[in-house]
Amino acid sequence: MIRESISNDFLTILLVFLSLYIFLLKRFNFNRFLINARFFKKEFNDKVSLNFFDILFLIFFVINISILTTHSKTNIFNNTDFELKLTSITFFIILKYILEIIIGFIFDFKNLSKNYINLKLLYFNSAGILIFLFNILCVYTNSFRDEIILFSISLTILYIIYFHLRLFYLFKKILIKNWFYFILYLCTLEIIPYYFFINNIFI
Repeated sequence: MIRESISNDFLTILLVFLSLYIFLLKRFNFNRFLINARFFKKEFNDKVSLNFFDILFLIFFVINISILTTHSKTNIFNNTDFELKLTSITFFIILKYILEIIIGFIFDFKNLSKNYINLKLLYFNSAGILIFLFNILCVYTNSFRDEIILFSISLTILYIIYFHLRLFYLFKKILIKNWFYFILYLCTLEIIPYYFFINNIFI
């Protein structure tokens, strides 16, 4: 009982911190905040670059997805499990980013690869807003809690699928010309990693 109370207190403090965190991000750079928070991105015709603000927003996403995945295992928030998931997800994103940059460099489309990866990270940041709202709902709702958690996870996965399809559409002309490398990339750096991620982190 004491352990559960400590976990719930930590989770409450964490959610308050995230609320203050996103408020400060909005005050710090409102225009960049909108770019990150917008669920449906406008088409980018120019170079897609990231700055320090976007990395701060990505931290918000990582913490929130870690909270949600911790709830997916059990209704009781476990601090140790949360820390493990936070570390695993952070490592997953960093490693995947590095591998995608390396692949782009090897196959001589590093500029395209970097634009694609950076835009994908912006979509992840917008998912962070969605997941934050789900976390508040999951934590402070007693009725149909399991159903709410399942709905939250399902909608998060659907949004991730959506923005990947959206990215493929934005880069379709180049992808069609390099369809062999695209299929190779899709299998090695998208399907397999996300399959592992969902099975070991969400489920």
